[in-house]
Amino acid sequence: MKKDLWEEVLRFETPMLEALAAAERVSVSNLYYLISHGGCGTHAYLDLMYKCGKARPPGWKSHRRDPNIEITTPGRMVYLYGDPYDAMLSFDRRGFFEHESHCRNISGDAAGMGRLRDKSLLGFLRNGIEYFDIANHVRGWMNYSARSYDIMFVKYERLAYLIPDILDYLDIPSECQKHFQWVPRQSKWQNASPEIQQRLESMFGEYREWWMGLDDKILLHRS
Repeated sequence: MKKDLWEEVLRFETPMLEALAAAERVSVSNLYYLISHGGCGTHAYLDLMYKCGKARPPGWKSHRRDPNIEITTPGRMVYLYGDPYDAMLSFDRRGFFEHESHCRNISGDAAGMGRLRDKSLLGFLRNGIEYFDIANHVRGWMNYSARSYDIMFVKYERLAYLIPDILDYLDIPSECQKHFQWVPRQSKWQNASPEIQQRLESMFGEYREWWMGLDDKILLHRS
């Protein structure tokens, strides 16, 4: 079984939380909130926040689906998302079709994932049911009208160009941009088999067309 994403996330998060707690510096100014359905550059973003001295609140989960939360000002949200075709290949590379943990993390249909007999990307696509429900994960956060926080939606594909905007939004000094390391995708949907490409379009094509029409950066203010 492939390494779970959260093992790598904790590698970045745990040392920072421990260091801040030990120094009694866990305050609003140190906090940031990240939302993502996964498979879209979370690691690079976490590494940047770590090097900038930021930490997520203890117990906070970045794959949360429910946008109805209260956060302390000036803590601010960033929602990182990307091309669903490439996100699925990233899921495959991380073993997310082999078990239900990531589907459960984003409050998808983990029971449905567990019933899959062919636990591969192709088996998932042939089954025809999108158990992760990433389209509604994105739309749920974007369309929520009673938010008590600001939230910036950022496309992974433009992340490297939008780092200055993100740092400004999070009140992080611009010189911290030097810590960002762009990590190109290790897999691209254009290199997948014709059947996988066809089935990706069948399952995600309508959502992807909507996603492509969105601005690279969308800032929504509290209601």
